[in-house]
Amino acid sequence: MVFLMSHEFKDRLKELRISKGFSQDKLSEELKIPASSIRRYETTGELPKRERLEIIADYFDVSIDYLVGRTNTKNKKYSENVRETIEAYNISNDEVIAKIKIADEIINLPDDKRKIIEDLLKTFKKDI
Repeated sequence: MVFLMSHEFKDRLKELRISKGFSQDKLSEELKIPASSIRRYETTGELPKRERLEIIADYFDVSIDYLVGRTNTKNKKYSENVRETIEAYNISNDEVIAKIKIADEIINLPDDKRKIIEDLLKTFKKDI
């Protein structure tokens, strides 16, 4: 039998469990998954079968991709919205990342400078 391992999974499962204030035994009760399995996942990083990954992801309201380290976006709905936007506008992930970085830079500007940019955008939007 081949077991897939993921350091991201074991770390993320533990982080999510602790964020709820749960022991491994309490999480086991909540998910109806044997405590020995929870301990093994957190210790070895062994990936459970898909149906268990779905149970865990649904319980914590995260995507399976987040659990196994394929994305850093926890919010399942946000991930779906991003994917739908990419498909609707026919843009690449790189373009989305570039736009998010620009938005992040604007958000982190001092209030007075951010206000200037917001006003400029409103002006440009009116002209379109």
